[in-house]
Amino acid sequence: MDCLTSKDNSLQWKSNLHILSHEEICKWKICNWKYNRPVDNTRIQSIIDYIKNTGNVEGIIYLAKYKNGHSTEYAIYDGIHRLSALKMMYKSQFDDMLGITKYNVLVDIMDYDDERIKQRFIGINSSVPVSELYTEIHQSYDNLKNIQFIAQFYKEKYSCFFTNKQNYRLPNINDNVFIGYIGEILTNENILEHIQHRTGNYTPSIDDYMNIIEDFHQSLRERPKQNKVYKWSDKNIIKIQPKQLEKCEKHDMYLFCVMNWLSEFESFLQNV
Repeated sequence: MDCLTSKDNSLQWKSNLHILSHEEICKWKICNWKYNRPVDNTRIQSIIDYIKNTGNVEGIIYLAKYKNGHSTEYAIYDGIHRLSALKMMYKSQFDDMLGITKYNVLVDIMDYDDERIKQRFIGINSSVPVSELYTEIHQSYDNLKNIQFIAQFYKEKYSCFFTNKQNYRLPNINDNVFIGYIGEILTNENILEHIQHRTGNYTPSIDDYMNIIEDFHQSLRERPKQNKVYKWSDKNIIKIQPKQLEKCEKHDMYLFCVMNWLSEFESFLQNV
């Protein structure tokens, strides 16, 4: 789809859209845009199942191209989960010696420019709830990397508690909600002052934040020992049923049992 032309042939312009096979784009060197959310691996299999069942790759994959020496490379700023699913399918076809089933993919390709990507990203996601963390390009790249690192650490350590469902029951947690929690901790001025005072570091390191989150987690671990778990009176602090409690005890994980997460975290800092 190289160009679009009006009926009277008086207007002609180049289109960014291309219809490509997934086999072709899976051979390209594509990285995730540095301000985009990380891949949530829990979503990949359901996308693979949908594509195999329907034969369709829904929506558009948005890429920004740039030169790296003599080669052309790409950053993906929307559609990372569909692309990850396609890459996994493409690789497994070779591994299983099943031959290649080609899927057509609608791909939008533009030249790389962070400000243009930001505007398009916001426009694409204007009707979908997206954490503000990932639309604020002015936030430092290092800070975003720290947030992603911490969130990924807990997702890998307690993977069975994470879900992509919007309606979930504690102590499970939606991955985007948790990323938002970590983002609030790393950007909250009051929390920063507490950690500066506690550690003596004007610019706390990622280890400082990891340690303070783990201390908070330990304080939650100790709460069931201090209270009769079935008779908690303050349901705003911890609210889980016996079945969910068994899951927490099995994995020694109480971090997501808190309803008002940020306020509880701030309260914990004030009392340590």
